[in-house]
Amino acid sequence: MNKIKKNNNKLILWIGFIPVISIIVTAFFIANIFITQIKSNNKIAIEELKEKSYVMMKNKAKERVHRVIKRLDNIAAKDKAKIFLNQSSFGDKGYFFAYTYDGITISHVKKSLLGLNRWDLKKDGRYILQDLINKGRNKDGGFMEYTATVDPVTNMSAKKISYVHHYDRFGWIIGTGIYTTSINNEIFKQKNDFKKASSDMIRSTIQYVIIITLVIIAIILLINQKLLNIFSDYESRLLKKDKILQEQAKLAAMGEMIGSIAHQWRQPLNALSLNIQSLDDDYEDGLVDEKFINNFITTNKNTINFMSNTIDDFRNFFRIDKEKKLFNVKESINSVLNIQQSQFKDYKISLNIQGETFHINGYESEFKQVILNIINNAKEALIENNKEIRVIDIKLTNNSVCIKDNAGGIPKNIINRVFEPYFTTKEQGKGTGIGLYMSKMIIEDNISGKLTVKNDSDGAIFKIEFNKQGML
Repeated sequence: MNKIKKNNNKLILWIGFIPVISIIVTAFFIANIFITQIKSNNKIAIEELKEKSYVMMKNKAKERVHRVIKRLDNIAAKDKAKIFLNQSSFGDKGYFFAYTYDGITISHVKKSLLGLNRWDLKKDGRYILQDLINKGRNKDGGFMEYTATVDPVTNMSAKKISYVHHYDRFGWIIGTGIYTTSINNEIFKQKNDFKKASSDMIRSTIQYVIIITLVIIAIILLINQKLLNIFSDYESRLLKKDKILQEQAKLAAMGEMIGSIAHQWRQPLNALSLNIQSLDDDYEDGLVDEKFINNFITTNKNTINFMSNTIDDFRNFFRIDKEKKLFNVKESINSVLNIQQSQFKDYKISLNIQGETFHINGYESEFKQVILNIINNAKEALIENNKEIRVIDIKLTNNSVCIKDNAGGIPKNIINRVFEPYFTTKEQGKGTGIGLYMSKMIIEDNISGKLTVKNDSDGAIFKIEFNKQGML
């Protein structure tokens, strides 16, 4: 019963605690995967944003240049065209610039540069204006990245990307530029928006994972509680069943013992009867004197004491032990054999006990019941198989008791079932099938030992092994 309870507790642990831990660990990994994926997606999105922002801003610059060129086509005079360019702007500080093919400034945000030839304008080791003019005179114009003298917004030197296109009617190149600081500011703004969206998504993911995890844990705990109730009910029913089996086994053992006592008393009772019946004849024959009386009393008193000791052994056998105690194994076995000796003698069964005794901690009456069950099974097997020489050997070692017979052994097809409840090979009405089942439960649950059976060449060997907890 204790073993079943331990197994049930382990099972409840597996179906309760372990799944909860597994769910928490799984939830952690899932959340971590989602968060990692969100961060990765955010990084990719920012990179794509950078690329798209540069492309978009460059396209805007190109579109503005082409739009202003179309408007110049509607202006006939070059002077008016110059005025139009210098007055054209867009956004915050956005402007157009224009140069002749030989480097004279036509339009610029810094009016002090108008009319100046900047052909030799050099920055970072490059002739910037010459490169711009060469790019602009290409068929489709072109883009160029360089360090500008000053950003009109920050009034500081900054990276700039300009688009220039030729205007052959007047021999000009016309262009406009975007400062990378403006692009980076836009990217930074959108990057923050991405981060906020990612943070919100991560927060929502964690919340959902926590909620789902708590719901699953609650369901598991409810199931675990339900199973706990089922197991408790199962244990209760098993306990009732075991109590019934114990009572049945006790009654069966009591029947065996009463039969043994009846057998044990038959010869002493016959002796008492014969002694009493022959008393008259002895008196008539003049044999009754003081010596005769003393001998008569002593003989019959010994017979009565023998019968009384048999009753005491019977009473001790069925005494209910309330607490475990240390007891002498060999003495306990001998007390069982004393009640059985007449039957063994009548059936011509030689019973030998050898080995040094030892002490174990347990319920002595239950241990005696186990010994009775095993030797009675051996006795019945010897009688049933009609063996001429009938022997039961009991051997004690420092931690075990071996009970061996020469009845031929247990058939191989049933030897693994002998400890099952209600399994018996006896005829109907001659066996309950609970003796060995209860014996195994007593040894393994109550005395922390182990009961096994095997065959050898002569018969069956039942072995009771005790661990250190059950020994002195």
